[in-house]
Amino acid sequence: MCGIAVIVGKSPVRAAEGWQMLDTIRHRGPDGAGVVAFHENRVGLSRTADDEPAAMAGNVVLAHVRLAIIDLHATGFQPMTDETSSVWVVFNGEIYNYRPLRTELQSRGHVFTSASDTEVLVHGWDEWGEGLFERIEGMFALAIHDRTMGQTVLARDRLGVKPLYYAQRQDGAFLAASEIKALLAAGIEARPDPAGIASFLTWRWVPDPDTAFAGIKKLEPGHFLVVGADGPLEPCCYWDFEYERTRKGVEEVSDNLRTATEAAVTRQLMSDVPLGAFFSGGIDSTAIVEIMRRRLSPNLPTCFTVGFSQRDLAYDVVPDDLRFARLYAGRAPIDYREALLEPKLADALPQVIWHMDEPIADPAALSAFRICEAASQDFTVLLSGMGGDEIFGGYPRYVATKLASQFRRLPSPLRHVVRRAAFAMPAAGRGRLPRLGRNAQKLLGEANLPFPTNYLSLLTFFDATARSNLYSRDFTAALESSAPHASLERHLERVKGLHWLDQAMYLDLKTFLPALNLTYMDKMSMAHSIEVRVPLLDEHVLKVMSHASPEAKIQGYRTKILFKNATRQIVPKEIRQRGKAGFGAPIRGWLVHELGPLVDDLLSADTVRRRGIFNSNQVDRVVADFRSGRRDTALQIWQLLTLEMWHQVFVDSKTSRNGAAAFR
Repeated sequence: MCGIAVIVGKSPVRAAEGWQMLDTIRHRGPDGAGVVAFHENRVGLSRTADDEPAAMAGNVVLAHVRLAIIDLHATGFQPMTDETSSVWVVFNGEIYNYRPLRTELQSRGHVFTSASDTEVLVHGWDEWGEGLFERIEGMFALAIHDRTMGQTVLARDRLGVKPLYYAQRQDGAFLAASEIKALLAAGIEARPDPAGIASFLTWRWVPDPDTAFAGIKKLEPGHFLVVGADGPLEPCCYWDFEYERTRKGVEEVSDNLRTATEAAVTRQLMSDVPLGAFFSGGIDSTAIVEIMRRRLSPNLPTCFTVGFSQRDLAYDVVPDDLRFARLYAGRAPIDYREALLEPKLADALPQVIWHMDEPIADPAALSAFRICEAASQDFTVLLSGMGGDEIFGGYPRYVATKLASQFRRLPSPLRHVVRRAAFAMPAAGRGRLPRLGRNAQKLLGEANLPFPTNYLSLLTFFDATARSNLYSRDFTAALESSAPHASLERHLERVKGLHWLDQAMYLDLKTFLPALNLTYMDKMSMAHSIEVRVPLLDEHVLKVMSHASPEAKIQGYRTKILFKNATRQIVPKEIRQRGKAGFGAPIRGWLVHELGPLVDDLLSADTVRRRGIFNSNQVDRVVADFRSGRRDTALQIWQLLTLEMWHQVFVDSKTSRNGAAAFR
C-alpha cells in the first residue's frame, strides 16, 4: 500500500514538484519515497528530496511513497523499472495473482530482480500492453510510463478500492495522485464546484468521475487513461460487472461461493508484516475472521471491534456489535480487542476531514478512523468485510424497494391513510417509536413512484425541492444547472430491463461502493498507514455472484440468503440470523449531546451567511426539525456540518499538513 503522484508537462517540470506532492501524502507511505523524472533520453532518480541531480527535470515525473508489505527489502523500491529501463511504474495496492503472472512472464523470458508484486506490472506491460489490466487481480491505482511510446498510462482497479484523482494545471501540465491534497500542493486551486456540492447534498457523496472540487476528476473504477504529449485521451473501460445469462439458484451457487470466499481470504493473507481484521460480529466479518483463524493456526488472528454507549444506542439504529462479537470471541480462539467509541470528536474532526479530501457525510468514517488508529500500533494490514452488502444483497433498502412495490398495489385511500399515519409519528429522539417513524417515513416518502425513482429516493437526503429551498440566491445563480442523478442514471441505463434487484445492486456496486464506502475506508486507514483489504470484493467472489439469481440473494424479506447458506458451516447460527448490522456511528445521540455546540457554531446564521451557499432560515429549520423530533434530519445536519468543515479545511485553508486545526 502506498501513495503515488504523477506530472506530465508540456514543458519541463522539476522533480521537486513531485517531492512537494509526496510531502502531503507521506502518511500513505512512511517506509520510503522516490521520484523519477524523464526528459528525452535522460532519467533522473532520487530517494530523498535533497538528492536532485541535473537530470531531475523532465516532461514526466513519477513519484511514490512506500508502505512496505510485500518484499520489505530495497528491491521492492519504487519507482520501479524493467531490465531495459524503458517501462517505469508507480503503484498503490496489491496484486493477488502476481505469483502465477510472474511464472508466466518468466516462461516468456522476463528476468525478475525482486520478490514484489509490483515487478509483474513493468514486465506485464512489456508483454501485454493495455491487456495487462484485464489480467491482474487485486486492488490498485497505478501509473506506467512507457518511454518508447512516449505515453503515461493511469489505471484503477475493477471496483475502485484504491483512489486516483487527476486535473489539468493552468500551464497545461497533467497531474494525478492518490489524494486530492497532492494535486493542490502542485498548484491546482481548491475551488468548490457548485454541481459537485449539489451531488453531495443529494447523496452524501459525489459520484465518480466528479468531485466537489472544480476541475478535479476521479478515474472511474475499471478504467485506464492514456496521457501523451498533447494531454490525456478519454478514459477507457477495461472491465465491467456482467450478469451471466445462465442464472442459478441458492443450492447450486452456495458451494462455489464458499470455495471462492475461502480462496479470496486465503490469497489476501499474503503479507510480510502483521495483519489483523475489522470485526463487527456480523456475518461478513465473522466469516472472514473464521477463515483467517483456520488458515493462520496455530497463530491467532487479531480482531478489532468498536462499540457504543447504551445512551448513544438509544437514539440510533446503529447495532450493538459488542454482544455478537463477544459471543464469537467466547467460542473461537482469537486475539479479540474492543473499544468504546466516545463522542469526543471535535479535536479529531479536522484530521478526518483533511484526510478524507472529499466531503463525505458518513459517520462510519469516524469509527474506521478510530479502529485504524488503535490497530496502527501493532499492525500494517487489516482485512474488512466491506462490500458484502453490495455483492450479496444485504441492504435494508432492497427490502424497502420490494415493500414499496407491494404498497403501490393497495387502494389509493388506504395508501393515503398509511402515509398520514407514518408522517404523524415522531422521527427523532430516544426509543423505538422514533426509529419506527423515521424508517416508515423514509420508506413511504416516494413509495408511490415506480422503480428506479423510488429506489433513488432511498439514497437521497436533500431532494430537488429541499435543495432549491436551501440554496441562497447567489449560489443558485452560480449553480446554473446541475444533474445529480445523471451519473446514476447512466449506470442504470446499462442494465435496463434486468430484474429490479440486479439493477439496484449494480448501481450500488458502481456508485455507492466506490464513491462512499471504499473512499472513506481508504482515506481513514491510510491516515494511520494501514492497508485495508476487502476479500469479499475479490474477483473469485464476483465471478460466482455473477451467476446468482435475484431469488438467491433475497427471499421474502430475508437478505443475503446465498451468503448465509454458504457460510452455515463456519458462522454461528446466532450471527447468521442476526438482523442487519451496518458499520456506522451513533451520530444522533452525539448531535443531541456533545456535538450540539458544534452545530450551533458551524451552522449558526452568521456562519451560514458568510459562507453564502445556503439560506440560513432553511438551515435553522433542518436543525429545529431534528431537535423537536418532527423529522429525522440527523444525517442532513451531518452533511451541512461536513460541508462547512470541508470549506474551512480546504477552501479557507484553516489546517496544517497533518489536518491539525480548530474550527472558527
